[in-house]
Amino acid sequence: MPEWVTADQIDEEGLKNISLYQARLRWELDNYPQGTLEQFRSDPEELHRAIVEVVKSAIATKINAEQGGASPEVAQELAMSVVAPSDGPALMDDEPPEPLSDEDHMAILDWAIPE
Repeated sequence: MPEWVTADQIDEEGLKNISLYQARLRWELDNYPQGTLEQFRSDPEELHRAIVEVVKSAIATKINAEQGGASPEVAQELAMSVVAPSDGPALMDDEPPEPLSDEDHMAILDWAIPE
């Protein structure tokens, strides 16, 4: 039986460069735009840490699924369901959150996603 991986075992180095990090940031921007902007303005490092924790959990989910016999595609879908759950306010609320201005949206993406 394989040993299960926990989020604490995932190395944080380079996580901004993976699609799961970017997907989580975009999910935050879609579902909690004002809260994401406020956190970005007041403590961007805390925003980064919050995203990293979710991504680490998603990576652990993916690894454990693969070790449990899931195909890479199914494991990736499971990881994506952790970083971008389908029950966020953008999809579930009658009135989705008001999006950020293009300027604020791009400022956060430029900060978070290296070229």
